[in-house]
Amino acid sequence: MTPLGPVLMPHTELKTGIKTLKKRQRHFTWLFLAAASLLIAMFITSFLQHDLVYGFFGLHYELKQLHIPVSAEHIGLINAEQDYFMSLLKWFAWLLFKVCVSFVGAFLIVHLLKKLRFFYLRFQSFVLKFVGWLLAFMLLWSGLTYVQHDLNEDESQFYQGLTSYSQQISDSEIYQQLKGSQTSSTVQAYLLAQTALLQQPADLATAKPYLQQVINAEQYDPHFDQYGFEVQQLWSMQQQLYGRAVTKTTQELQPKVTHAEQREQQLATLLRISGGLWLALSVLFWLLAQYFKRRVQRIEQRFNV
Repeated sequence: MTPLGPVLMPHTELKTGIKTLKKRQRHFTWLFLAAASLLIAMFITSFLQHDLVYGFFGLHYELKQLHIPVSAEHIGLINAEQDYFMSLLKWFAWLLFKVCVSFVGAFLIVHLLKKLRFFYLRFQSFVLKFVGWLLAFMLLWSGLTYVQHDLNEDESQFYQGLTSYSQQISDSEIYQQLKGSQTSSTVQAYLLAQTALLQQPADLATAKPYLQQVINAEQYDPHFDQYGFEVQQLWSMQQQLYGRAVTKTTQELQPKVTHAEQREQQLATLLRISGGLWLALSVLFWLLAQYFKRRVQRIEQRFNV
């Protein structure tokens, strides 16, 4: 009996097999990119979880926004009021969008550049390929950051111009507007205490007497409930200055604070579990993509395809 020689795979079947393997490689590469993006999102969220959870309940241990009570609408400041939680969500959404687009887009740019012979030869080196990916990532991130800044510039400039001052609070625009109005002294103290606490760094010495005036008014002013002050805002101001809720109305928020603490712990646990899952999947998808890549290379080298 004649011994069987090496079995030669038909050329068409070989091409089809290689095409299938490359398709699987691309499939797992995209899965890796998606899992890695979600892993980065989980990592970023872990640093923002406190602000996200407490912001959802309208609570902050440091003042984040300027609240304009209804009793001060007549002086034309109502446009300055911001919804901090929505602003935080927008900022967080922009951050995730920039991370995902820059991360995935950089790989696409490198992939497209490799179609050009000049870059194809240079990207054979892993170091040069990584440098190219990093430059593409920085370019996309910078472009998206410019768009984000351009969209928020007008609102930010108005807000900063209203409350900022260099030396004394009397130099701020909000102080000048309140000075010429018939606004109650308690309402003025409420607004100026916020203005001082919104400085970077917070002007605690200036804010304290104004906040004390508001605290005294809550105890002795029969019209206090008519001013339209926000309890969560008073709670934040008292936390930042005294480290605790001082007045009766703010102390009544303790159940909500406890609820926020529980939700933050639950979110932290969920993020750890999700982060571990996406890390494991990222490693798995990357290993599978590399496996199919090396398999294609071995077949092409063996059969000179």
